[in-house]
Amino acid sequence: MAAPPIFKPGTRQGHCLDACKHEECTEMRRIARKVCVHCSHPVGYGQPFTRVDIEPSATALDDQEFAHARCHERWIDNDALGLSESYDVFGPDTDGHPIHFD
Repeated sequence: MAAPPIFKPGTRQGHCLDACKHEECTEMRRIARKVCVHCSHPVGYGQPFTRVDIEPSATALDDQEFAHARCHERWIDNDALGLSESYDVFGPDTDGHPIHFD
């Protein structure tokens, strides 16, 4: 199940704009910097994401892996269709527009 997006810092729903020591703000920044296991882009802000740990017992944030929800859903769909790993699952969306990762 995908988590809601991490809102951009300084926005109404987002965490502090400036560096702070709030535990929640620190965790959100660390997750936003994590690299998607499928497309190698940062999880970033504004995109739903999911935790996709290879080791389900990972509890420390440094040991957890994440993916954009859209990347992970395409990976699951392609796996179910038996498409090879080299298939471009991260190309344009269904409207032909590129996927944007902020």
